[in-house]
Amino acid sequence: MRLFGKKKLQVQESSYEIFGGAIIKKVDDVYEISWKGSHPMTVQVSSQPIIDSNVKTKQEGEIIRITSPQCKLKITTENEKSEAFISEL
Repeated sequence: MRLFGKKKLQVQESSYEIFGGAIIKKVDDVYEISWKGSHPMTVQVSSQPIIDSNVKTKQEGEIIRITSPQCKLKITTENEKSEAFISEL
């Protein structure tokens, strides 16, 4: 049994289907992604979300509005850093 050594990198993925649009805004050092569904959801990621070119967006200052009626949000977390990818369904 090893007592010392490198920790295994843990990569966690989660995905959400968003219907009716979402809002992305920068709050301090993180980006906050909010959307309404059966219950309102808010997720924070450490870097700016990567938005696919097929997804319709509208930028108003530091707020990005996703105006596509349906999209998929995929969040990858590795070593306490999280990234978001937004694509069409």
